[in-house]
Amino acid sequence: MLFTLLVWILIRYMGKFNKNPNNLKSSFSLVWILIRYMGKFGLLQYISRKKAKISKRKENKSHRMYNWKEIVKTHKNTQRKICLLSEGYYEHSFQFTSSLFTGKGDYMKVMIISGSHKGREGNTLIMVEEFLKGAEEAGAETENIFLIEKNIGYCKGKFECWLKTPGTCTIRDDMDDLLPRFMASDIVVFACPVYFDNVPAIMKNFIDRLAPVLLPHFEEDEMGEYRHAKRYEKFPKIAVISNAGLPGQTNFEVESLFFKRLARTFHTELIAEIYRGEGEIFRGKSNIILKPLLGKYKKLLRCAGRELVENQKLSEKTIKELEKPIVPASLYIKFGNEEWDRLCEENKVD
Repeated sequence: MLFTLLVWILIRYMGKFNKNPNNLKSSFSLVWILIRYMGKFGLLQYISRKKAKISKRKENKSHRMYNWKEIVKTHKNTQRKICLLSEGYYEHSFQFTSSLFTGKGDYMKVMIISGSHKGREGNTLIMVEEFLKGAEEAGAETENIFLIEKNIGYCKGKFECWLKTPGTCTIRDDMDDLLPRFMASDIVVFACPVYFDNVPAIMKNFIDRLAPVLLPHFEEDEMGEYRHAKRYEKFPKIAVISNAGLPGQTNFEVESLFFKRLARTFHTELIAEIYRGEGEIFRGKSNIILKPLLGKYKKLLRCAGRELVENQKLSEKTIKELEKPIVPASLYIKFGNEEWDRLCEENKVD
């Protein structure tokens, strides 16, 4: 429209350009004024439309995010409520969960059960934190439960969770909250140090309290062995992260067998095992020599976290790299014993 108006003005005064130079001057002055103010008006319109589009886009994006978060939040709350209901509803809930949250790149729920008596100060936590970074990079929703901070009583072995209140323990403590969250997870990672070739007491106590998710009846598995029947259709897949103060992977033979049997007992899969001998080496993170070596290992842990979420298994390459010693065993033992001598001397009682 603006272009048409400018052309009309030029044609209107074109015949008078040769006769009166003032007409030429006034004509171009008028055209300049029109270009200036119409252009300004057009620019303002353009800016206004652009702002409206951006505002609408943000509003739509915000609306979509809000709705999605509400869906996830509502579904999670529903999950935990359904956990306390009958078996049929519970199974239906996890069929829906599987289709909504466990696809590659979707919101997979990864739960860490930290079973170290040192809580947030142990060497295992250093491994777990790096693993979780990788899992979160792959899009997983994660949580780390420190058992030492929870009130969890010992199993009394009276079978009341099978007979008196089927599927629910009669002991009222923090397991009321942890058990539904355990079952609502896609992957549960048991993280703990090795204590005398096996899991610490605090971890074993938690595992004993998982009995309500099974049925009292016996059944034969595909290998011809026997176990308790499952109460629910879906169980979380499990993984292990563990460290030992001694060097070498043989320190984890008993623990590895324990978790393989545990996966069989709970009708699920053991999809990853990450074991780290030389655990005390993590305390030398400020050492100028150890820092790059530990940095390389932490990078592998992040890679393992991503792989487990994306593929629900670790690649052969990652497994092989994770099992390599960080420093030679002879060197670790030499400096380890010197450190123990120093600590014994510091703590000597006169």
